[in-house]
Amino acid sequence: MTFLQTYSTPVITFAVLVSNIAFVLFVLGLLSPTYRPKILFWVRKYTLELLFLFSVSSVVGSLIYSEIMGFPPCDLCWIIRIFLYPTAIISAIGIWKKDYNSAMYILALSLCALVISLYFSFVQWGFGSSLLACTSEGGACAKVYVNSFGYITIPFMALSTSVYLTALSIIALKKNV
Repeated sequence: MTFLQTYSTPVITFAVLVSNIAFVLFVLGLLSPTYRPKILFWVRKYTLELLFLFSVSSVVGSLIYSEIMGFPPCDLCWIIRIFLYPTAIISAIGIWKKDYNSAMYILALSLCALVISLYFSFVQWGFGSSLLACTSEGGACAKVYVNSFGYITIPFMALSTSVYLTALSIIALKKNV
């Protein structure tokens, strides 16, 4: 095994765990009248950069799992990728042009990815079977290649990114959040 094959999953899943904890703290902070204005000011100041960071992270993570680890992406993974990959390009253009309206396009794409990744996560956590027949090599839709900390699977990683992109886009688009 190469260095990347050995350490990718522990590093990626730990990053997801830390981002999940940070997101919960972020939401709790938004509920506090004291911290809400400070958090919103900071998030609005760095919205485009945060959108880019989460978008690129999802692209790199998915490519590591499919191209380096050798996990064949299933049909649902491909559909999620269709919605998440363009967000990296849109957010990069948004930074370049300083265009906060790019959040509107990212919101539409991330909501689609959110719905699919939520469904896929529920299927992998055992809350039912897939409504779609998997046409991937070896029935990859049913395989759980990663399960860290008892809940972090590959679809959950996409779900986390989709939630972050959706939340950031809504904050960017709403002036009075």
